[in-house]
Amino acid sequence: MPSRRDFLSTTLAAVGAAALRPELSWAQRARKTVLILGGAGMTFRSIEVTARDTLDWFRTLPADRQAGLLRGLEREAQVIAEWKARRVA
Repeated sequence: MPSRRDFLSTTLAAVGAAALRPELSWAQRARKTVLILGGAGMTFRSIEVTARDTLDWFRTLPADRQAGLLRGLEREAQVIAEWKARRVA
């Protein structure tokens, strides 16, 4: 049985090869990557479960840490709004 490191190296090499095929569309490359990872035993959670678990984790943080993360999100929203305004202009 291959070591965990060998398994990861082989799997990531396969994903990399799939992701670099220029004749495939982005969606085709993404699907191929998911199929490779799924075949290697990786599982995926739904966006609903991921969002719920992230929010549950966030609520466990101290108030000052929550505030810092929220400031980061506000700054990100500001940068995106500025970027979109430049694209329209």
